[in-house]
Amino acid sequence: MYDSNRPNLEHTVQRRKAGAIRRHLAILGATIIGIANPATAETTTANLPVAVTAEIVGRQITWRVTNHGDVPITRVNIPTFRTYDHVVPDNWDFEESHFSMHTWAKDERVKIRKDDSKEFQLTGGANGCKPGVTTAEITFADGRVVQVKNVITFQEETWVTTALPPILVTALVFILVIRRYRKRS
Repeated sequence: MYDSNRPNLEHTVQRRKAGAIRRHLAILGATIIGIANPATAETTTANLPVAVTAEIVGRQITWRVTNHGDVPITRVNIPTFRTYDHVVPDNWDFEESHFSMHTWAKDERVKIRKDDSKEFQLTGGANGCKPGVTTAEITFADGRVVQVKNVITFQEETWVTTALPPILVTALVFILVIRRYRKRS
């Protein structure tokens, strides 16, 4: 005789398997999101007449350029990859480019003076770019160009990095379908 209060053993086993599969997919999904959308990263370059501090939050990067020298800063050039929504300080102009933050002061009164700083911001593309480091070029009013190394920026991802998450998800789904098919046979 069948007891209606006793759970069906086969149904319980299937529910547990389905729960395990959902947990594995949730872990995989969280890992992919973590890789594709890094948290916050900061860097500062010192021992130069200029410091460049970068902060990345999600797909947005903000650089703070601080002048420690006596000569004002007139131009900032930071290489990037696949970026948009450039935001520069008031009365600064910029070159519309997906591959650099190239900006300059429009007139004398908005240059970055000693112990002053300005912020420059942009957004990285969702596909094909990742946080990395580059060398920024900072130009002073006397024509001198200072290269600041190890500035955080967006760089091109290799095709393996871009293709790997979808390939892993496809492979996992394929393996799960094959396992389920074999168990039914």
